[in-house]
Amino acid sequence: TTLAAPPQRRQMVQDHAGVRASEQLLREMIQAEIDLGIPSERILLAGFSQGGAIALQAGLRYERPLAGIMGLSTLLPLADSLAAEAADENRATPIMLAHGAQDPVIPIELAIRSRNALQQMDYSVDWFEYAMPHSVCMEELMDVRTWILECLA
Repeated sequence: TTLAAPPQRRQMVQDHAGVRASEQLLREMIQAEIDLGIPSERILLAGFSQGGAIALQAGLRYERPLAGIMGLSTLLPLADSLAAEAADENRATPIMLAHGAQDPVIPIELAIRSRNALQQMDYSVDWFEYAMPHSVCMEELMDVRTWILECLA
């Protein structure tokens, strides 16, 4: 009998400078909406894959309350710095994470670790898992719709 070696814990290489630059761009977009008269409490950040990572990066560190933060098929970037950088204003902001169980781009294990890290820091995370790869399915879109309507109710 031959035993297979245990799977390696997959690590994602993160471009710290790129994440920070993208966070700054998203902050500028949020400010532009606020300047147009949209209250920050009515702004919901959402993204798929890299976009979801930046929504989490910026939203959890943003100094004004947001309506919600959604990450689809993504992970929590720069997780080691979040505890020191997290904004109290978004500690209670609703967070939705959704992921495909067969995602070959961002394995679900990394998404689960991200969810667990957020929960360990006392964030409330709505978790959704689907039988799909690195994509979007109709069931997910229906859950996204419901979640957004709840956040903006």
